Amino acid sequence: MGIEVAFDGRLGSPPQSRTSAAGKVWKSFSLAVKNDVGTEWINVLAFNNVAAELPPDLEKGERLYVEGKLMVNRWQKASIERVTLQVVGRRILVLDRIGRRRRRTRRRQSAGVAEDARLPDGAAPLDPSDGLIPF
Repeated sequence: MGIEVAFDGRLGSPPQSRTSAAGKVWKSFSLAVKNDVGTEWINVLAFNNVAAELPPDLEKGERLYVEGKLMVNRWQKASIERVTLQVVGRRILVLDRIGRRRRRTRRRQSAGVAEDARLPDGAAPLDPSDGLIPF
């Protein structure tokens, strides 16, 4: 039995994929979660279907929502007891895809269209050298 938690944060780096000795795939990543004091880093583990459903092209900075159980890991290193907290993700949703936005921007730029270009058909962009812009 564990404590149920839910976080909304930004991906610290692309998820690292690993395979257990039994051949099961799992992924781990860190999530930056802002609070009143600053930013907390949450370590997240995803197993089985949850890991398989994560998009393979997740990028640093993309916004995720994670629900899961808090897990405490204790171990000894150089005779000192170490403790880490991790969240075992039960549900992970991608809220914002920076990678998709970047790829869309690159495609539009390579086609000669600015990301914010939303001119009506047949309209030309303003030319600052024609003296019509007062600043």
